[in-house]
Amino acid sequence: MCRLFIVLFAVFSIHADISKAAGPPRNAQDPLFLIPRIANLTIDGDLADWQDKGLLIDAMAGPKGTAWTKATPPATVKLAWDDEGLVIGVVVHQKIVREHEYVRHLFKGDSVEIFLSTKKGSHDRYMLVVSPGLDPKFPQPRHCFFADPAEENEKFLEGMTLSVGRRATPDGYAMELKLPWKNLGVEPAQNLELGLQIYVIETDETGKCHTAMWHPAGDIRVPVPMTIRHLYTHMNGLRGEWGDDLHDTEEIVSGYYSTLPVGTYSYNSVGFALGGKLLEAVSGEAFPQFAKAHLLDPLKMTHTEMSLSASGIRTTALDFARFGQMLLNRGSYGNLCFFSEDTYRQMLPIVGGSWGPRSGIGVLYMDNGLLGKGTFGHWAGNSSTLWVDPEHDLLIVMASAGPQRKFAVHNADLLTAVVDGLEKPQATTLPGP
Repeated sequence: MCRLFIVLFAVFSIHADISKAAGPPRNAQDPLFLIPRIANLTIDGDLADWQDKGLLIDAMAGPKGTAWTKATPPATVKLAWDDEGLVIGVVVHQKIVREHEYVRHLFKGDSVEIFLSTKKGSHDRYMLVVSPGLDPKFPQPRHCFFADPAEENEKFLEGMTLSVGRRATPDGYAMELKLPWKNLGVEPAQNLELGLQIYVIETDETGKCHTAMWHPAGDIRVPVPMTIRHLYTHMNGLRGEWGDDLHDTEEIVSGYYSTLPVGTYSYNSVGFALGGKLLEAVSGEAFPQFAKAHLLDPLKMTHTEMSLSASGIRTTALDFARFGQMLLNRGSYGNLCFFSEDTYRQMLPIVGGSWGPRSGIGVLYMDNGLLGKGTFGHWAGNSSTLWVDPEHDLLIVMASAGPQRKFAVHNADLLTAVVDGLEKPQATTLPGP
């Protein structure tokens, strides 16, 4: 027998470099299922040679453990293994098949998703989506392996393989998959423990997707749920400089959300990219259009371009100063109000606690003993810097086209010159009696 550990990953699980350390150990209460070894199964979409063998899964539920919502019964799945790989048989009761045209979005049409790892929480994992190839527009099965962009291991996908067979049935289709052990870098053996999750996506006559899931551990439970502040303070547990240029960043991250060490500081740009995706989902506008319509144009920042939510801003010192003045005014500019006093206070860094070195929403405290207490702002890798000093009602901006070699030295000189030039309070003498 091959022992199979079923672990909840959420919507997607993305393969990471298998040289990484394994994840946390399995909890005693996590369910284990025994998968039998079956030799000589033909991967052709005909499950007759399984007979009554294999681990039968005939109780798939809807999203988050909810009841199945379609009138037709949910899919059934069988699991087995042999010396070559893990074998999965799926029977779907779906007569009309609609498959998505974009291979990275096959999961948005009729398809089967597999999430496989070496153990719970392990970075040795990958996600696979396969469409049956029964849509008249797409007569052959298609598939896509996903890798975690943060691990910079896309080349590893070139070695990923699978065998797939499918055939139409009177009320839908049957499909068989064989996932080679080499995809995970493991050798088959008795009592091998794996993490597995299976989704079967079916469309209805309106094109709406219905998802049948198998993850017996239940809904996602995490020690620290991710918040907006986590996204913008590098406390989200994510890694890398990616996400803005992908259409499915949030879907990729959701695949390993339950394994993220949320609350642990790690500098990255993915949090900002996710914040941009969230803004797009709420507003219905692409990030560059939203920024232009609701920030740049109202502030008359006519020489500023914002193409990405994590980086890529081009501006001038004057435009930069307009934005800084709005912050100095606590969210207002002229007769415009961009955010409330309460939002302003929540934007500022949190002193103490466990929020790490960048606890403000895009800003840091930057008084440095030169400017007033409570001065905040930020600097960029190209040496552009913003100081907002509420105590002196002072705003300082420096716009730079590229990194300056003596940035720290000139920075201090600049601040010293500004502070020395501030008008000093005049001493007053009260008249005598």
